[in-house]
Amino acid sequence: MNYTAFYILDYTAEAIELTYDLGALARKYVVPAAVATYVAMAIAIEYLVSLWQRPNRTQMIEALCLEYSGIEAEDPSNMDVVEFRDWLLTLSDTELAFEYSGLK
Repeated sequence: MNYTAFYILDYTAEAIELTYDLGALARKYVVPAAVATYVAMAIAIEYLVSLWQRPNRTQMIEALCLEYSGIEAEDPSNMDVVEFRDWLLTLSDTELAFEYSGLK
């Protein structure tokens, strides 16, 4: 009796089982790892770009003083630009960045 058909069916069944096992493995480990890597890279790129585009302390103070001089021209009863600049110089980097973020 010729068992060739049974061998072909056996190999086909093994190939289907292997495909199923590989799909389960990919679904369980590969896809979450790929998503985590993609998200981590997106966060890292966004952080690096923000570092590259962030103005330095002097540029932030100049921009805030320029904005304040426009406000002072409308309402001269506020403190003058020199006092405002001195106040900005007393701020920490975090506080200054917060004040600057209000301009955008």
